[in-house]
Amino acid sequence: MFTSEKRFLTEKTIKLFFVLSLSLFIAQLGQAEDNDNVTPRIDFEYKVILSTGMELALKEHDPEFHVFEANNYYPLVRKVYQYKVFWFDRAGVIGYQTPPAVIGDFNGDLKPDAVLIGRNKTHAKKIAILSDGDKYLVTEFVASYPISTATKDFRVDMCLGLTPPEKIKAEPAYDRPEIDLKTDAFTYGGCEGPHGIYIYHKGKFIDYALSD
Repeated sequence: MFTSEKRFLTEKTIKLFFVLSLSLFIAQLGQAEDNDNVTPRIDFEYKVILSTGMELALKEHDPEFHVFEANNYYPLVRKVYQYKVFWFDRAGVIGYQTPPAVIGDFNGDLKPDAVLIGRNKTHAKKIAILSDGDKYLVTEFVASYPISTATKDFRVDMCLGLTPPEKIKAEPAYDRPEIDLKTDAFTYGGCEGPHGIYIYHKGKFIDYALSD
């Protein structure tokens, strides 16, 4: 087995706040041919690094909060999820998405914001960190709920995704009007199930169903 690692590291991304590290562990095909019990696979690891300002705001909101890690997700989720970096046609903010963390400009001020899902010792939480001038505001876009499973045994089947500015057609079945996104939005829901889109408008996130 060998390891190949991709790192999206440029001066610009380091100055922003987020490093997305994807480590690909690939079983050698030759070994698989010699041993029927060895299955070639690609697995993903990532690391979320916030800016100092974001980290301080998050710690003030909940000092025990931790973003979910790759091993908190089922192997199938890690295999099929689309890890992305949104490089092009953006006004100064590079977008990223991993299952528990997305980076984009959600409030339209041309500064990076973050949306995270994770947990503290007692609750699962869905948190947005939004730029506000020279500081950051932290809010929970979905109410937290208590959990009792130990951290090492906790498994997650909810994922985030980044939706850049675009038009989303109306869907009467979901009571959803046509949406003309002017800023980034994010999706949240089952990694392989129903999910909705969250749009920041007039100081709060409004959600619309995308699938059921």
